[in-house]
Amino acid sequence: AVIGKAEAYRMGGNSAAYFPYVKKVAADQTFPSYSKSAYLANILRGASPQYIKGHEAQFDAIMDAYLESNPADTLSLSTAGTYFFTTGRTEKGLGLLGQCAEISPASKENRMRYLTSLLYANKWEAAHEKASAAWDDFPEELGFAEIVNIACNSLKDYRSIISNCYRMISRHPKDTSVTI
Repeated sequence: AVIGKAEAYRMGGNSAAYFPYVKKVAADQTFPSYSKSAYLANILRGASPQYIKGHEAQFDAIMDAYLESNPADTLSLSTAGTYFFTTGRTEKGLGLLGQCAEISPASKENRMRYLTSLLYANKWEAAHEKASAAWDDFPEELGFAEIVNIACNSLKDYRSIISNCYRMISRHPKDTSVTI
């Protein structure tokens, strides 16, 4: 019901009334995290950058309430981390995405999201370290190997790239796309 009321305000263009309802949902510990994440991600995806920037304080408060209601939940960390990262608060976003990856080291997706963000932020040493660890944990996952090589290239560590390529070929000897 709260989301329905919030949506009525949003569709009517009444942002002042809309945001308190969304914050209430974000702060509600009984509301499933998956549903909150899906709703917030859809809202952010559909909103223009100008709208988000113009209501940044309200969106920040919503994300903070969401994190407070689910402090160790990977969905809340990922959703809020992505939001802060994409709105220019790189360090805060990376911190949350890194925390998400640490909480769930078995999740390739969470680790890949964090590593990709490190690349976008030009954090080559951290990307190299974290991607190398992920590649060790998931030796068949070539996406982690590629991130290691991108970081090595940016660090001008060409010998490591060659070594990594030999490792990739040895793990996938029949995959000609890897060899090429």
